[in-house]
Amino acid sequence: MSVWIRSLLILIGWIAVILGVIGLFLPVLPTTPFLILAASCFAKSSDRFYSWLLSSPLLGPIIKDWRTHRSLDPRVKRWAICVVIFTFGVSIYVVPLAPIKIGLAVIMTICLSFIWRLKARKRTQVE
Repeated sequence: MSVWIRSLLILIGWIAVILGVIGLFLPVLPTTPFLILAASCFAKSSDRFYSWLLSSPLLGPIIKDWRTHRSLDPRVKRWAICVVIFTFGVSIYVVPLAPIKIGLAVIMTICLSFIWRLKARKRTQVE
């Protein structure tokens, strides 16, 4: 792999990590897809960054959970739906301009559609 491609993958990986971390705090930004992207980029470009990401106590479990189950914990899915509805609902209520309200409603619908379509795994007694 060329140095340019490797550097580009590392750059994309770090941008994805940053966006994933921001997504932990902002409900409109999904965390898991960005971390999966980062893991994929690092797996192809840097063993050191890939190992760091998987061993991170904050980010590693999210990636490992997705790899293991290919689905969300039902509690996480419900929480994400509630947070999106609440934050967008407040924003739509507060914003005075109708075009912005419509835009927010469209974005909220897209976010909810994305989250709704993600598979939620069945809970077991062990979890």
